[in-house]
Amino acid sequence: MEIWFTQAERMRLLEAGAKALDDESIIPIARLFQPDGPGVWLVGELDPGNTGIAYGLADIGVGVPELGSFDLAELAMLRGALNLSVERDLAFVPRATLAELGRWATAAGRIVR
Repeated sequence: MEIWFTQAERMRLLEAGAKALDDESIIPIARLFQPDGPGVWLVGELDPGNTGIAYGLADIGVGVPELGSFDLAELAMLRGALNLSVERDLAFVPRATLAELGRWATAAGRIVR
């Protein structure tokens, strides 16, 4: 969704989605989070056939983060305990590939910074 990504980032996400890279090669471009809830999503790709679907590492706060697809329109509608919407972490700097981040998240039971 345009609310979270610049046009240049959107193009990079679409290019990554078109290449169908494996998780060992995908570097997340953005971190989305619930400021008043447990949800965190690291976005690495957009589906070129349906740009509302992203691929990355998702953690909804139940101790089981996983790699997979998620609907950006659903995230845009999501509200936490204080009725705040999902935001982008502007300070996020990727440290590893989605696969490596996924392994760390699985070990910790949550996405770790």
